[in-house]
Amino acid sequence: MTAKQHKTLAFTWIIANIVLVPHIRPVEGIASLCTDIILGVSGLPLCWWVWRDRRETLTYHFAWETALLTLILLLFLTVPALCDLIGGTQTVTPHWYSTDRSARLPGHYYLDLSLQPLATETVKLRISRATYDRLNQARGDRNERPPPIRVEYWPTSRTLKHLDTTP
Repeated sequence: MTAKQHKTLAFTWIIANIVLVPHIRPVEGIASLCTDIILGVSGLPLCWWVWRDRRETLTYHFAWETALLTLILLLFLTVPALCDLIGGTQTVTPHWYSTDRSARLPGHYYLDLSLQPLATETVKLRISRATYDRLNQARGDRNERPPPIRVEYWPTSRTLKHLDTTP
């Protein structure tokens, strides 16, 4: 490949990870964990390829950016996902929960779980729009205590595996 093709491939991979991944990545289930692993691992061959050819063809274009993005993906996505696959899930019945929607990022919905009464620390999980709507429909009025739910999630990556709303 020519230097221009190397630069184009590296630039495309960087832009795709920065722009597209937050919007197309699944947020719940095993698909989310597998996507996190694939994203981090997919950058390793490209990173090695770009770094190896940096002196000959690339003249350092995108060499450090590709390595940095791969390291970030590995640290924040792949390592927590691998820890969760090895460590397993955690199942809880929260004392209180609430749903929230991000004002800055449309399409981002969250579930806050208070595991103990009067707990100051909560577990915040990202959920899909369908789960958000289902929880709000089951909850009804915001002023009353929400119906009990059972949540199964991976604790390191804070990814929802299964949600049961039946009492």
